Parts: sequence; C-alpha cells; structure tokens
Amino acid sequence: ENIMLRDDGYVKVLDFGLARLMEWTDGDGVSETTFEERPQSLTGTLLYMSPEQVGGERVGSPTDVWSLGVVLYELVTGAVPFQGSTAISVVASIMTAHPKPIRDDRPDVPRGL
Repeated sequence: ENIMLRDDGYVKVLDFGLARLMEWTDGDGVSETTFEERPQSLTGTLLYMSPEQVGGERVGSPTDVWSLGVVLYELVTGAVPFQGSTAISVVASIMTAHPKPIRDDRPDVPRGL
C-alpha cells in the first residue's frame, strides 16, 4: 500500500513512516525545516523492516533500500524473504537468517538480480 505505480509507469514510494518533519532554529535565529528519523519506535510493516529497524537502532535511507529489496524479492518469488509464525520469529529471521536464493525457485531470473 506504500508503493504506487503512476499512470506514466513510474513507481513511487509514498511513505515508509521513518521520518517526520521538524522545524528548528539555528544559533543565528534562522528557522529551517529538516527531517528527523525516529529510531525509538517500530513504525512499519514487520516483514519489510531492516535489521536496524527491528533492533531499535537509528534508521535512514538504507532501511528504505532494504524494504524495497524485500518488495522486489516478493515480486519475483511470490514470498517475502524473511518469515516466521510469530512476530518474534520474524524478527529473529530478519536478524539472523539468509534468504533463500531467488534462483533456487526461479532459475530464469538473471544472476545479477
């Protein structure tokens, strides 16, 4: 639900929920707007979270790349790369497991993918 296909064929990531808009004032009284990442909360869908995110660490754009990789893996294989029957087992899988190689089930997929 966070990834949309535009009419012109471009894919847009709408929101992984990792950042919030912040306004701050520097020492000279100049007001600026920036994004602050929220490492203290688990925001997002567990199956698509990075190890840093489920571990409560500071997250940023690499987490978005991880989540996009999970989506790509799911699009190609029909399954998410890290699974479990409970939230704890999903977290353990994300933190310690290696996903099944895509080509095990889809030998037609290019090696570079």
